[in-house]
Amino acid sequence: MKLQPALVGVLALLAACDASTDKSTTDTDTDATDTSDTSDTGDTSDTGTTGIPDACEVAGVTCQDSPEKVGFLKGTISSDLKLSKDRAWVLDGGVFIGDGTKAKGATIVIEAGTTVYGDSASDGFLVVNRFSKIMAEGTKDAPIVFTSDQEIGKRGPSDWGGLVINGNAPSNTCAEPSGSDPKCTGADLDGEAGTGKYGGPDEADDSGVLKFVRVEFAGTLISDTKEINGIAFQGVGNKTVVEDIHAHRCADDGVEFFGGTVNVKRVILTGNGDDGLDWTDGWRGKGQWIAIQPYAGAGDNGIEADNNEESDDLLPRSKPMLQNVTIAGANAEPQSNGMRVREGTAGVFDRFIVTNTKKHCLSLDDATTYAAGWDAGQSKLNGELAITNSIVGCGTGNQFEDKVAGTPFTAETWFTGGTGNSAADPMLTDVGTVTSPAGLLPKAGSPALNVASGKLDDAFFTATDYVGAFGDTDWTAWSEFADK
Repeated sequence: MKLQPALVGVLALLAACDASTDKSTTDTDTDATDTSDTSDTGDTSDTGTTGIPDACEVAGVTCQDSPEKVGFLKGTISSDLKLSKDRAWVLDGGVFIGDGTKAKGATIVIEAGTTVYGDSASDGFLVVNRFSKIMAEGTKDAPIVFTSDQEIGKRGPSDWGGLVINGNAPSNTCAEPSGSDPKCTGADLDGEAGTGKYGGPDEADDSGVLKFVRVEFAGTLISDTKEINGIAFQGVGNKTVVEDIHAHRCADDGVEFFGGTVNVKRVILTGNGDDGLDWTDGWRGKGQWIAIQPYAGAGDNGIEADNNEESDDLLPRSKPMLQNVTIAGANAEPQSNGMRVREGTAGVFDRFIVTNTKKHCLSLDDATTYAAGWDAGQSKLNGELAITNSIVGCGTGNQFEDKVAGTPFTAETWFTGGTGNSAADPMLTDVGTVTSPAGLLPKAGSPALNVASGKLDDAFFTATDYVGAFGDTDWTAWSEFADK
């Protein structure tokens, strides 16, 4: 469904309606809708959502059928609900699924092909709280889209809030202000800009499913100083399934991980206003096939990688494992680095392409980051911070940067010391295009193609015989890349 101009402003009309028009389901027991078994991500025929009522039957939702078929979500919704594709859905201000307690957890099911609009007048955004789930399973032919309520051609970054998922997985940020416990599980942490509580001890926490989901034109200021990212994963656990997601033209980061252990596959990050991919506070998830494409006039780092800005060595230390990633900038202001690795993070990176950035391909910062990757007793890299089988192509003088002096290794020796790395032109099809990431596929003869098949040592990963996010297939073709 395409947003009609008449839909803009309908919210004001409905605000005058009596609240008694809301319909409420009388059964809020979520036990019958358990969606915890998502281990077989190839089978989406039974997601445990049978019997969940249409959103129009639930308290906190107002629906109308004329002049537009629209549903409006508002406030905290503590009953299961389903958003159907035959209705436009609008987020009126901050919408919270569940109240963050087990007693009032809820599941929101979003049908393939559904569009959800963030109301710009009220800074609409969606938060899936702890003990609740989002089951957003789009398809290639019928993706789920979170977008601006403005007319096509007049949309832009920061039109609305964004999507936030809060889980019960660990963070290294303690609830106590002192942060004195180096092994804290980070329970009851405050999400950015008042987006609820997150964190806990459960690495296998399950917040649901995101598949074939695009979030675009998000990132408005929710507080005086904080924007919401396109998609924020706050303490989300590894039973959550995240595949084929796209954050496009968002004002802040495309996707940010605040602690947690959630894994991702096939992530598209295009034209975002700050970093493409950002992590902090102990994220230890995995990711494969990630395409990051900043646009001219927008963006900072392709990847910004942190452990903890308040105390760099808090545990559990950030240590994602990432394979098959392409970061290709537009070589234009205000872009910064391909990867900025700092604040004590660790990480294992394999089969990366970083190219065409305005500043440096790889930038290392903070003495704690070097210490995390160095075995002082053996005077060698320890494998906790590693890059292998990768290509950097940012031009002479722009390949590597060290932000601090007196370190046991440099960004250059870190890279050259990794197995299979090379500094070369990756020969991508059309670097700098803003049409879609299709321009990031390697040309025939590229050093990124026909390499030895391999993968990181974890069952999550699939072996590939190419470097970067793409071989000869554009897996981003399901999505769209509108400028406005």
